[in-house]
Amino acid sequence: MRRLALQRANQELRHMREAYECLRIAQNFDQAERYWSGFLDAHQRVYNRLSAGKTGHPASVRWMIDKLRERRDDPLLQYLHQARHADEHGLVRIAEPDLLGQLHVPLGAGGMHVQRIELGPGRTVRLEATSLSGEPVAASAAFTIIHLRVVAVENRGVRYDTPEDHLGRVLTRGSLIEICHCALEYTRTLLSDANRLIAD
Repeated sequence: MRRLALQRANQELRHMREAYECLRIAQNFDQAERYWSGFLDAHQRVYNRLSAGKTGHPASVRWMIDKLRERRDDPLLQYLHQARHADEHGLVRIAEPDLLGQLHVPLGAGGMHVQRIELGPGRTVRLEATSLSGEPVAASAAFTIIHLRVVAVENRGVRYDTPEDHLGRVLTRGSLIEICHCALEYTRTLLSDANRLIAD
């Protein structure tokens, strides 16, 4: 493995970390989506740098073949790879907003029954509620995007569901933060292993 390739791959790991930290504090869906896309791009570039650095080093070539096979076979790693390709080459979004709602009830209303909550375009909310005695209550609801939820992606006509496990570890389906955390841990280990192959 060429030393320069590992240096460049470590730079991409830093970009992954930066995107992850920005993703955790994103203020809106567009920001979060942009950081998720950046995370996926940096993750892909780690593999690109390592692949470029293996050339001319037989032990590194064998190691890289094993790591590419692991990426193909592991649900999380394959999802990251395919989500990046779907984002880069496709038209469909690779994440959806997760919504957090707040219900505002007028003072003195006491308990109430909510019969119906409808979410409309532009985060509009229609709420039907009655007091415990059956009188209509003027309550309102507001919903704010708090983070993204990953969704199944399609690349070249093949569907890739959100990962449920990674190297034997069970994942919460759709949890973007958990996916990023696992990917960061894996990439740190990947680069540590690659460091042992430095030849020049």
